[in-house]
Amino acid sequence: MLKIAYRLVLYFLSAILLSIFALDFCLASGSYEISSSGNDPTNEFYDLGKSTFHRKITCSSCPLHQDEMDGQAAKSIIQMLSSTPDIVPTLSDNERDAVFFYLQKRYEIKTQ
Repeated sequence: MLKIAYRLVLYFLSAILLSIFALDFCLASGSYEISSSGNDPTNEFYDLGKSTFHRKITCSSCPLHQDEMDGQAAKSIIQMLSSTPDIVPTLSDNERDAVFFYLQKRYEIKTQ
Protein backbone atom coordinates (compact mmCIF):
# COMPACT_ATOMS: atom_id res chain seq x y z
CA MET A 1 0.00 0.00 0.00
CA LEU A 2 2.84 2.37 0.85
CA LYS A 3 4.53 1.64 -2.50
CA ILE A 4 1.35 2.58 -4.37
CA ALA A 5 1.03 5.85 -2.45
CA TYR A 6 4.71 6.61 -3.08
CA ARG A 7 4.30 5.96 -6.82
CA LEU A 8 1.18 8.13 -7.00
CA VAL A 9 3.01 11.02 -5.32
CA LEU A 10 5.96 10.54 -7.66
CA TYR A 11 3.69 10.52 -10.74
CA PHE A 12 1.83 13.58 -9.47
CA LEU A 13 5.06 15.53 -8.91
CA SER A 14 6.36 14.45 -12.32
CA ALA A 15 3.16 15.66 -13.98
CA ILE A 16 3.41 19.04 -12.23
CA LEU A 17 7.06 19.50 -13.23
CA LEU A 18 6.33 18.50 -16.81
CA SER A 19 3.46 21.00 -16.97
CA ILE A 20 5.67 23.79 -15.62
CA PHE A 21 8.45 23.05 -18.12
CA ALA A 22 5.97 22.81 -21.00
CA LEU A 23 4.39 26.16 -20.09
CA ASP A 24 7.81 27.78 -19.73
CA PHE A 25 8.89 26.38 -23.10
CA CYS A 26 5.73 27.62 -24.84
CA LEU A 27 6.08 31.13 -23.49
CA ALA A 28 9.81 31.25 -24.30
CA SER A 29 9.38 30.07 -27.88
CA GLY A 30 8.05 33.34 -29.28
CA SER A 31 7.68 37.02 -28.74
CA TYR A 32 4.45 36.68 -26.81
CA GLU A 33 4.23 39.08 -23.94
CA ILE A 34 1.70 39.00 -21.14
CA SER A 35 0.42 42.52 -20.75
CA SER A 36 -1.27 43.95 -17.71
CA SER A 37 -3.16 46.45 -19.85
CA GLY A 38 -5.71 43.94 -21.13
CA ASN A 39 -7.38 44.87 -24.40
CA ASP A 40 -6.26 48.48 -24.56
CA PRO A 41 -7.26 49.78 -28.03
CA THR A 42 -4.13 51.95 -28.14
CA ASN A 43 -1.90 48.92 -27.65
CA GLU A 44 -3.84 46.96 -30.26
CA PHE A 45 -3.45 49.83 -32.76
CA TYR A 46 0.28 50.05 -31.97
CA ASP A 47 0.64 46.28 -32.45
CA LEU A 48 -1.26 46.45 -35.76
CA GLY A 49 1.08 49.21 -36.94
CA LYS A 50 4.18 47.31 -35.86
CA SER A 51 3.05 44.09 -37.50
CA THR A 52 1.98 45.83 -40.71
CA PHE A 53 5.20 47.84 -40.85
CA HIS A 54 7.36 44.73 -40.69
CA ARG A 55 5.14 42.52 -42.90
CA LYS A 56 4.12 44.93 -45.67
CA ILE A 57 6.55 47.84 -45.67
CA THR A 58 10.08 46.89 -44.62
CA CYS A 59 10.35 43.14 -45.20
CA SER A 60 13.23 42.06 -47.44
CA SER A 61 10.96 41.96 -50.52
CA CYS A 62 8.80 44.96 -49.56
CA PRO A 63 8.83 48.27 -51.47
CA LEU A 64 10.35 50.34 -48.66
CA HIS A 65 12.83 47.79 -47.29
CA GLN A 66 15.26 49.24 -44.74
CA ASP A 67 18.26 47.49 -43.21
CA GLU A 68 18.57 50.10 -40.48
CA MET A 69 15.73 52.07 -38.94
CA ASP A 70 16.08 55.30 -37.03
CA GLY A 71 13.96 58.39 -36.49
CA GLN A 72 15.01 59.98 -39.78
CA ALA A 73 14.20 56.83 -41.79
CA ALA A 74 10.85 56.58 -39.98
CA LYS A 75 10.03 60.21 -40.88
CA SER A 76 10.96 59.50 -44.48
CA ILE A 77 8.65 56.48 -44.61
CA ILE A 78 5.79 58.49 -43.08
CA GLN A 79 6.29 61.19 -45.72
CA MET A 80 6.39 58.66 -48.57
CA LEU A 81 3.26 56.87 -47.36
CA SER A 82 1.48 60.21 -46.92
CA SER A 83 2.38 61.66 -50.31
CA THR A 84 2.20 58.42 -52.32
CA PRO A 85 -0.37 56.14 -50.68
CA ASP A 86 -0.26 53.60 -53.51
CA ILE A 87 3.46 52.92 -52.96
CA VAL A 88 2.28 49.95 -50.86
CA PRO A 89 -0.91 48.91 -52.68
CA THR A 90 -1.88 46.20 -50.16
CA LEU A 91 -2.05 48.71 -47.30
CA SER A 92 -5.52 49.63 -46.06
CA ASP A 93 -6.26 53.08 -44.66
CA ASN A 94 -6.53 51.62 -41.16
CA GLU A 95 -3.18 49.86 -41.52
CA ARG A 96 -1.57 53.05 -42.84
CA ASP A 97 -2.85 55.01 -39.84
CA ALA A 98 -1.64 52.28 -37.50
CA VAL A 99 1.83 52.36 -39.11
CA PHE A 100 1.95 56.15 -38.66
CA PHE A 101 0.95 55.72 -35.01
CA TYR A 102 3.55 52.97 -34.46
CA LEU A 103 6.40 54.92 -36.07
CA GLN A 104 5.53 58.14 -34.23
CA LYS A 105 5.44 56.34 -30.88
CA ARG A 106 8.45 54.07 -31.52
CA TYR A 107 10.75 56.81 -32.81
CA GLU A 108 9.23 59.66 -30.76
CA ILE A 109 8.30 61.66 -33.84
CA LYS A 110 6.26 64.75 -33.09
CA THR A 111 3.27 65.36 -35.33
CA GLN A 112 2.76 68.76 -36.86
